[in-house]
Amino acid sequence: MNRENVEIPPLESDDSRFQQKITLEINLNGRELLKDGKVGESSTYFEMFFDDEIFELLVYQSNLYDVQRHISKPLSVTKNEVEQFIEICVYMSIYNLPRTKMYWAQSSRISQIADVMSRNIFLQIKSSLHMNDSDKVDMNNLDRLYKVSPFIGNMKRLDL
Repeated sequence: MNRENVEIPPLESDDSRFQQKITLEINLNGRELLKDGKVGESSTYFEMFFDDEIFELLVYQSNLYDVQRHISKPLSVTKNEVEQFIEICVYMSIYNLPRTKMYWAQSSRISQIADVMSRNIFLQIKSSLHMNDSDKVDMNNLDRLYKVSPFIGNMKRLDL
């Protein structure tokens, strides 16, 4: 994490020694997280964890898993659909309803979700979303984080 341009805020004092100002800017891999005392956009934080490489991995592994499960009728999810799925999940965590299907039900419909993706596509992606090939798991290794290891590796690569 890079810290630049540190100034101390003025203190209530007549003593000129204390008349300094601090500005703290935090940059992480070229992304401004804090500037002029203001927190950055939420999309900046989201993009720290979910970059194009992670989305492409999710698309590839999810499609692979769905072909392994449903050879005759695979889902064939796109990068855009995976991005929308993740965004919907984040929104659902903020606007919490007791059951997933309620976001699309007429009596409790949430247009920010229902207008973005159909319920059936959402549920299909939810059941197929994968980050790693389950067929290649080494039963002797028993790595508990095997399924999410690409995500963890990406965080390490980005120094998060």
